[in-house]
Amino acid sequence: MIEIIADSTCDMTQEELERYHVHLLPLHILLGDDEYRDGPGFDMQKMYAWADAHQSTPKTSAPSLEDMIALLEPILARGGEVIGLPIAAPLSSSGNVMRVAAESLGAADRVHVVDTKTLSYGIGIMAMKASEMADAGASVDEIIATLESMAERVHVSFVVDTLTYLYRGVRCSGVAALAGNVLRIHPRIAVTDDGSLAPDHKYRGKLHHVIDAYMDDIMPHLETADPEYVAIVYSAGLDQKILDGVRQRVEEMHRFKKIIVGQAGGVIPSHCGPGTFGMGYFDAK
Repeated sequence: MIEIIADSTCDMTQEELERYHVHLLPLHILLGDDEYRDGPGFDMQKMYAWADAHQSTPKTSAPSLEDMIALLEPILARGGEVIGLPIAAPLSSSGNVMRVAAESLGAADRVHVVDTKTLSYGIGIMAMKASEMADAGASVDEIIATLESMAERVHVSFVVDTLTYLYRGVRCSGVAALAGNVLRIHPRIAVTDDGSLAPDHKYRGKLHHVIDAYMDDIMPHLETADPEYVAIVYSAGLDQKILDGVRQRVEEMHRFKKIIVGQAGGVIPSHCGPGTFGMGYFDAK
């Protein structure tokens, strides 16, 4: 039996986790002295309220070794093998936690950690694909080869509604944040080829116009993308009309077999704030 573990930055819902039999390894979100596990059910509004009240950005930390060991032990006891899907290596030590837990249990040969080179539903889609392949009888080597191919073809980017959270997290200067908010500048942040995050474009204007422009830029890439999956990702606080409009636009392409619309968990919004919007897709094989 092959079982899948993804860290909580995959942003999968509880229903998706259950449907695809994916085990979740939670990252941790720190609101001052209080620590919470990321994942379905995490209270996003509480996090936003805390950030505004304290004029500070919540901090995030890697999963605990104890949590990973607790996930692994029953799987290994069942005689299974594990494929681990952590957030991109430059962004967290989640992958190392998976490896160390496997080594501590003497199961390094049965726990296979794949560098996804991505985050959010880039990971989520990989987990879904791995689960589907495992259910269809694929071998570990076949699944890993597919996932490594997907990691080379994945694209995830997003635009933020406000620079305030980036400023609070010391990711841009105070002057830049003030100017950006006054001028309604919205950076597009992309996951690079090695899994790092970097701003690669700036939009200006009201958020619904910005997302229209973002979609204008991304549509040519979607036209030639792998037609199996596409993901629309947003953080709590995004206007539902904007989200519905994007979904309709993607549906009218009549291209993708599965259009996933999902709310980001606690990690991305903790650094980028409410109203963040993004897309995930894979280049064609």
